[in-house]
Amino acid sequence: MPAPALAVPELWNSIIDCLTSSHDYSSTALVCRSFVPRAQKNLFREVVIERRSPAATTYSYGSDNASLSSTVVATSLSALLDGSPHLLSYIQTLEIADSDPECYAILAQIPWSHLETLILRFLSFLQDECFEHINILAGINSLCELNLSRRADPWSIRQILPVSQHLTSLRLSQQFWTGSPDPGTAALSTLKRPRIERLSLDVCTAVTGFLCQVFDFGGLRSLELIDSSTPDMAHFLSRFGSTVESITLSPRERDRNINTDHWDLGLYFPHLTTIKFLSLPTVSFIRFIAGLPLDNCISYIRFTVHAMTLVEKEFSATAAKDFEAVALAQLSVLKVVEVELRMSHYIWPGGVIESSVQELFPRLWERQLVTICLLDEVED
Repeated sequence: MPAPALAVPELWNSIIDCLTSSHDYSSTALVCRSFVPRAQKNLFREVVIERRSPAATTYSYGSDNASLSSTVVATSLSALLDGSPHLLSYIQTLEIADSDPECYAILAQIPWSHLETLILRFLSFLQDECFEHINILAGINSLCELNLSRRADPWSIRQILPVSQHLTSLRLSQQFWTGSPDPGTAALSTLKRPRIERLSLDVCTAVTGFLCQVFDFGGLRSLELIDSSTPDMAHFLSRFGSTVESITLSPRERDRNINTDHWDLGLYFPHLTTIKFLSLPTVSFIRFIAGLPLDNCISYIRFTVHAMTLVEKEFSATAAKDFEAVALAQLSVLKVVEVELRMSHYIWPGGVIESSVQELFPRLWERQLVTICLLDEVED
């Protein structure tokens, strides 16, 4: 007897889950005008404009097998939003990963209403004419986060800054600056500097000097440092660490700087409540926690690790045990230690994850201080 057919809502939910599980299908949303509201919200939350291969889209542009240019994708998006303007309220993130000026011109003409995050790739490779259109996008009133990657030089940032006064979040990745004074920065001294509350540096070198000239970090609350140790970081932390409540460190960043003047938590982060580490405990991390003043405010610690590392016990059991001892002794207001797991294609048998975490932190588990969070993603 054949299995009963899925009800229409359940069928749509299954399709939606499939489409949102892969970036490759993001352009599929551009021709799905009849999707139910949940589909529209999920598929249009983030729009990526980039050169696409024919296998990554449902569009048909004749028999040409060449990849679709970003301008073609942007034109299709613009046409769709003209016909279904209500979809604009669902789009929160716009990522542009190309340098074609015509693409930027098309996107700048779209009346974005709820855009919160603008991600720009290849910023330093853009022609000057692109910045006229980028400034329109960066000046959208609802925009609160700017994400720049792949060597966005100070000159590029200066072009955007005058229209970005409302930004509260800045993310930089793969930035390698010389740290020397930038001659064009003085011209911005009369402008009100955007007050940044969340700063993320991912593989960045010698950037804080320039950033401090053009942004206001006096209200910095969240700091993420991924392989971004710089000689001037200690000075930056001494100026702006006092307001930081949450810090995220990568294993390399942590191991390189812990127990140096860079990471004196008592001195630089007196109001820190949340620490996030992109690995399981190490000896350096334990020393990091042990150095906290007893009147610290740490209530939340999160470790992010691949499930395979946990289940296969590819970690130091001694370090985990030592962490428990230090955490119970030093963190008097600790409320939760969260183990955030990146999953793979492998489906773990029931109870394996829980028992592995319990074995990792038995004393914290017994006191109900440990929770497990499974990331909603699939890694290759």
